[in-house]
Amino acid sequence: MKKKLFSLLICSSFIIFFVACKKDTVNPETDLSVSQTVNSDAPTVGSNVTFTVSILNNGPSAATGVSVNYSLPAGYTLVSATPSVGTWGSSTWSVGNLANGSGATLTVISKVNSAGPYSNTATIMGSETDPTAGNNTAIKATVPVAPPSTDISVAQTVSNSAPVVGTEVTISVTVLNNGAIEATGVSVSDVLPAGYSLVSAAPSIGTWASPNWSVGKLASGSSAKLSIVAKVLETGPYENTATATVTETDVNAANNTATSSIVPVPLVAVKTTYNNDVKPLLVVSCAPCHVSGGSYGKWDVYANAKSKITAIIDRVNRAQGSAGFMPSGGTKLSADKIAILNKWVTDGLLEK
Repeated sequence: MKKKLFSLLICSSFIIFFVACKKDTVNPETDLSVSQTVNSDAPTVGSNVTFTVSILNNGPSAATGVSVNYSLPAGYTLVSATPSVGTWGSSTWSVGNLANGSGATLTVISKVNSAGPYSNTATIMGSETDPTAGNNTAIKATVPVAPPSTDISVAQTVSNSAPVVGTEVTISVTVLNNGAIEATGVSVSDVLPAGYSLVSAAPSIGTWASPNWSVGKLASGSSAKLSIVAKVLETGPYENTATATVTETDVNAANNTATSSIVPVPLVAVKTTYNNDVKPLLVVSCAPCHVSGGSYGKWDVYANAKSKITAIIDRVNRAQGSAGFMPSGGTKLSADKIAILNKWVTDGLLEK
């Protein structure tokens, strides 16, 4: 009796084992699952975000022909896709075989676009029957945020709106950061129009290399100034435009440009006078000899300068170092300064 019972037990075990083996080999089943994670649920628009797609074969059989469909929505632009096993091509991760209990990952780096959708879907499939289809798809969404923004504005003023042709004016260009964050890469372009000749450009911060003022960083609420000294020429145009750019998003591009202009006064329309033009020139150029306290004629006195102007013009026109050259031992007056003396004569030797 015991022998029969033992034989029956062995036979039953063999049958169970045979049925289980037969089920696994003749009708193999695999429970494939997929999941997704992302390194940032609220990435910044324009930045890169990393999705990690993880798959697992929960068995009981080995899986073959495994692949994952992964098509990025319009909210992302693919940068790279790196699988731990298998190959990546377009929107398909070809995994191949996956043993019972083993897994694999796909790392996808994507740039976040300014418009969605941003819901990302991964779907796994294999050659074997999958009794649990509910874990074959994983969806991961992000809620992108706008990149840091600022508001750069530009303003311009000019020292004289009606300067005389041939004189100099100062154009002041001010750039201001109205934004809530520090602005970086701030730059201002200012191409002087044909009505000016650049004399100098001095920025309060940054560097100037015509026509660009590289400001650099500008803290929230702070400003910087560029002083441009220019000579006014006879013909224009005289409309000067300065335009600012910044690395961050500028929420108000309308105030990034500023323009100033002048209406020059022709040189012939302005009378040269002793008080305004000649005396300052003589005091600077002929001191200490010909001013009060000097040893010679006092040309800082109107009557004296008026009576000697012909001799003065003659001597300043002589070759430097020659006999009678003035200023004695000094540097020859520029053509512009000699022109002032000649024009004073032409305009009638006016005092004021």
